[in-house]
Amino acid sequence: MINDKHIRMFSFKNYVNCLFFSNEKIPLFIEKDDRRLNVIETGQPLINHSWFSADSDNFVNGLSHEVLSFARFLVNWKYDADAATTCMISSHSSKVRYG
Repeated sequence: MINDKHIRMFSFKNYVNCLFFSNEKIPLFIEKDDRRLNVIETGQPLINHSWFSADSDNFVNGLSHEVLSFARFLVNWKYDADAATTCMISSHSSKVRYG
């Protein structure tokens, strides 16, 4: 629902995917039964990895050279439009852990 000042309230479908990255142990508070979010723990902060800490500025600046090829990859990705707009039932307490 959109409820802005001085206009009538209206609603529309919204399909948004957001990624949050943080060095904090608890970067975002999520209600226990909120099924809209999936939390993935990826391990240690980047600064703890030698491949990043050796020259972090160069690493970050180098990412700009990958943007166009990554955009092409995303544009050509085959996906199921119905599945992309369907809420999946998952356990609110489960976490996927990588690294």
